[in-house]
Amino acid sequence: MKRMAVAVPILLAFVVGASLACLFFLRDTETKADTLISRIEKAALNEEYDACAHLLDELDGFWDGREGYYLLFVRHDEMHDIKIGIGQMKGFARCRDTSGIIGELSMLKAMLSHITESEMPLLKNIL
Repeated sequence: MKRMAVAVPILLAFVVGASLACLFFLRDTETKADTLISRIEKAALNEEYDACAHLLDELDGFWDGREGYYLLFVRHDEMHDIKIGIGQMKGFARCRDTSGIIGELSMLKAMLSHITESEMPLLKNIL
């Protein structure tokens, strides 16, 4: 019985700690991606397509680094759509299509926000 009294709190602490770490990781990813997205948007609106392409490469590398961790605890088709959207934005930057870049950036922001929101321990997500 003493072992159970020790094991249950340790297991509970591990589960809560792992859950909080995942939530902080999601928030951190969204925050850093929003910063990159804002810089890309500014470059696109100023018609600085070379800078925009460089920032899109940076966003692509950032997402490649984070996507593997997302796959460990998040199941969403949107993760694949984010990768496709980044690729499309690179094409828009080569074609110098500002409206295409801005449109894809808004979709990217919405997808990242939705992934983070859907993983939050809220009543609407539990029921």
